[in-house]
Amino acid sequence: MFKMKLGCAVAMFVTATLSGHALSVELKITDTAVRQPLPGRTVSVGYLTIENSSAQSVQLLKATSPQFANIELHNHQMVDGMMKMVRLKELQVPSGEVVKLQPGGLHLMMFRPTHTLAVGEEVQINLHWSDNTIQSYRTQVVPVPKQ
Repeated sequence: MFKMKLGCAVAMFVTATLSGHALSVELKITDTAVRQPLPGRTVSVGYLTIENSSAQSVQLLKATSPQFANIELHNHQMVDGMMKMVRLKELQVPSGEVVKLQPGGLHLMMFRPTHTLAVGEEVQINLHWSDNTIQSYRTQVVPVPKQ
């Protein structure tokens, strides 16, 4: 199981909204991290846990960050006996459920950082929800685990 250092575990509720409307569901974001890209690479990965304690389901439509040119929602799926990474159009967060974005499963695929990211640096992530709101949180860059 993917474990975060205490400093990377961030619990946040809605911190930003679009068009002055608050999120219509209560979403708690925890266990956040962005991995430092490998030297010479322009791709990284982001992890988080989303807890929807409301009675309403919601969809994550996209994620953005001022520190990355593009972020896609991805999942690992078995296709013809091979594990393959698949881009998702959206991510369902059912009511009363917890969705974990973690190694080997759902994750944020983060492309072309605007600068070289250092371990411990803070990154802002903006989550764009199906109710036309944006939920923002900050997390830290963590090193790629040694194998």
